[in-house]
Parts: sequence; structure tokens; C-alpha cells
Amino acid sequence: MSDRFRILVLEDEAIVGMDLACSLEESGFAVLGPFTTAEKALDALQSTRPDMALLDLNLGQGRTSEAVARHLTTHDIPFMFLTGYGASSHPVIEAFAHADCVCKPADPDQIAQRISQVLQAHPAN
Repeated sequence: MSDRFRILVLEDEAIVGMDLACSLEESGFAVLGPFTTAEKALDALQSTRPDMALLDLNLGQGRTSEAVARHLTTHDIPFMFLTGYGASSHPVIEAFAHADCVCKPADPDQIAQRISQVLQAHPAN
């Protein structure tokens, strides 16, 4: 197993998810996914524990990543929302105020830097 930090990616738009995954791998992270639905991400979390997760908030058709955020919080896995919403304008973001929130579109280098900062601050890492 690699000693690189493992980042789970949940993004409903496949092209955006693949682009994000490639950028993260180029920055030295190992990527789980990208997953396009909360259900697929939750299935993966049953057998794999990432060091951190990036969650698209709005997964289309009225669905959100709230269930995944709840699972990650319960298991003390840090995560960050990637969203077009403002940091306080959505109830899910408000419910997980401890999580960082990056507005899309975001620069891949900025995302990698924020991930590193969150991982350094998290006691389990």
C-alpha cells in the first residue's frame, strides 16, 4: 500500500471528477474514486478508509453528499465541500460547519494546498 495520503473524491460530473482526480495524483495524493453518487462513495467507505475526502455538495436531482459527510464525521475523517454555493447559504454546509468549503471552480493547486493544511491540522494524521 502506498504511503501517500488517500483522498476520496465524490463529484457527480464525471469529467470534473476525473480532472480533479488527475490533479490530485499529480500533487502526490492517492485518489479513491472519483465516485459520482453518494451511494457509490458510501460503498467504498465500507472497505477503505481515506485520509480525507472532497465532496461535491450538490449531486444533481435534489441529492446532496450529506450522508457521506455524516459517515465521515462519525469516523473522524476530515472532508472538504466543493460547491458553487456560498459557505453559509446551504443547510448541509451549515450542519457541517467544521468542514472547509471551497467554491467551484477552484484552482487545483489551491485545492491541493487546502488538503495539505487540513491533513496537517487533523490529529489522526
